[in-house]
Amino acid sequence: MNEQVIHLTREVRRLRRIVWFSLAVSFVLAIGLLERPLAAKITNDKLVVRQLSIVDANGIERVRIGAPLPDPIANGKRTKRDEPASGILIFDAKGNERGGYITDNGAGNALITLDDAKGEDQLTIVSYPDRGAELGLRDHAETRFDVSALNDKTVLKLLHKGTVLLSGQSAK
Repeated sequence: MNEQVIHLTREVRRLRRIVWFSLAVSFVLAIGLLERPLAAKITNDKLVVRQLSIVDANGIERVRIGAPLPDPIANGKRTKRDEPASGILIFDAKGNERGGYITDNGAGNALITLDDAKGEDQLTIVSYPDRGAELGLRDHAETRFDVSALNDKTVLKLLHKGTVLLSGQSAK
């Protein structure tokens, strides 16, 4: 019987050490989590985050709202964005960027783009920060239709396979 008491006493000591060790580790982890900045803040009726990603049932990202946005994905490969931008991106079912509503961080242009699956702009609307805007429609390099109103002049141009079909410009 005495041996059982000795064994149980040792077991209780061992369990106490495990509990104290677990408490110490939990305390350290809790302090670390409290000191780490929160990724999202909720204040009143507002959620503040740097990125919001919407995925489909297959886990493929379909919409990204962010500041800044990641570099684009075309044909499954990440490519370099012309300059950092913030806004909203849309993606196809394969995860390729197909367009967005963004502002670039350099010049401050506001853009709406719709891209083909290869990542090439097919529709581009740009509003410049000072004055002026441009609209461009294209079918790869085959057909282009561009309209711009910049620096007190307007330009209209239609090209097909490198041939100018229509071109007009207002006087300055």
